[in-house]
Amino acid sequence: MESASFIKLSVMLMIWIIVLNEMHGSKACLETERTALLEIKGFFISISDVGYDDDISDIGHEDEILSSWVGGGRSSDCCDHWKGVKCNPTTRRVMQLSLSHTTKFNYSYDPLDRVSLLNMSLFDPFQELQSLDLSENLKASMRIEV
Repeated sequence: MESASFIKLSVMLMIWIIVLNEMHGSKACLETERTALLEIKGFFISISDVGYDDDISDIGHEDEILSSWVGGGRSSDCCDHWKGVKCNPTTRRVMQLSLSHTTKFNYSYDPLDRVSLLNMSLFDPFQELQSLDLSENLKASMRIEV
């Protein structure tokens, strides 16, 4: 009889632990979304006329956003450590992206020298994305492809 009670208690405890773990969700952002964010970062860096530096100790707002998006280590959790990214606290999926002023242009160059195309399929992995701020990133020769 004591053995049956122990087994019931053990099973209930295991179920409780599993339920709590599922309710809390993942501790880090999804790898597919983190990878997509790094691809988006690469796009904005590639169309910038001025270089980027991942050292964010002495930079302004626009540099701080993309420079906080790093590949490995402790700060690689895009939900907790990356500027401009807001995630659902339960699912850890990206809900908001604020990417205003992330492209740096040297306006002494003719803006029609190079045409840049923003491929919106870069945002496909974000199944819970509700808000996307791309303001102040477009120049005359940049187009958005839907």
